[in-house]
Amino acid sequence: MSSAEVLMCPPDYYGIDYEINPWMSRGRPSDPARAMSEWRALKELLELEGAAVHCLAPVEGLPDLVFTANAALVDGRVAVLSRFRHPQRQGEEQYNEAWFAGHGFEIRRPPPDSYFEGAGDALFCGETLLAGYRIRSDIRGYQEIGRQVGRRAIESLIPELIPVEESEAQTFACNAVVVGRTVITNVGCPRLHRQLADRGFTPRETPLDEFVKAGGSAKCLTLRLDGEEAAPWKAPSLR
Repeated sequence: MSSAEVLMCPPDYYGIDYEINPWMSRGRPSDPARAMSEWRALKELLELEGAAVHCLAPVEGLPDLVFTANAALVDGRVAVLSRFRHPQRQGEEQYNEAWFAGHGFEIRRPPPDSYFEGAGDALFCGETLLAGYRIRSDIRGYQEIGRQVGRRAIESLIPELIPVEESEAQTFACNAVVVGRTVITNVGCPRLHRQLADRGFTPRETPLDEFVKAGGSAKCLTLRLDGEEAAPWKAPSLR
């Protein structure tokens, strides 16, 4: 069984209350009951795979607090906190900091003139930090963050990538959470699941359509606290 530790936040106040990315539309609201059911199913699946799930308390008025991947980048007992680009999410920062400080993490921050959205935009693959930028996180901060955690940041690492069909990518197939050799995704990506199984992984699916409405899925709803999320992806991986 896995010894993974994961941070999640119940979707008590989750909803499409504003529009800050191309997926969000207030004309397509989330169903609160379905969102809670989907979230609980993901949590139970993670626990079934042996993960210890810690919960950040939800806060009224912060609907995207549920996407804990954006809270920080975790490296051992160091948490590099997020600095959100959009004012609608900046209120989350104090609650993220309080949780990590209260659980014994060493707190670090991105440079003051940059934006950074944690493991939603960056993750480790062994000793290498893979990072995305432009839409949310700011490239100006990555060199400093890489220096803080003492890792290398390079553009290309994975020797074998699994091509993902556009139709499956649109269901957020790549927004997956990994626990040991198990890969958990949203429903609707059978081809990717076959490819993963052929490479020795155990693919699992659970419906997360209510969170796709906000631009997130399994990965966004979880933050690995033990630093092992990317380890199975040294070869092969997703792009």
